[in-house]
Amino acid sequence: MTSFSIKTGRLLKEKQIILSQKHEESRRKIDSLNVGGGVSLWPEMEKMRLTATDIQTIVLMNIALSITVAASFYFVHGL
Repeated sequence: MTSFSIKTGRLLKEKQIILSQKHEESRRKIDSLNVGGGVSLWPEMEKMRLTATDIQTIVLMNIALSITVAASFYFVHGL
């Protein structure tokens, strides 16, 4: 039983060391990556931006929805 716990402890220690080394290597790679310096992580991001028309539509729909909900509430519950 003692040899089993020693082997298990040694294996866990080795896995911990390997994980620590992988973490350190990943951190070094991330430090060398210059995000924001012209590198786009999502190339289609420009197509996803809202135009002024989109914003106006969203605002008007929000106002219409709010008025509809308020009117429905007053209709069901009264003033």
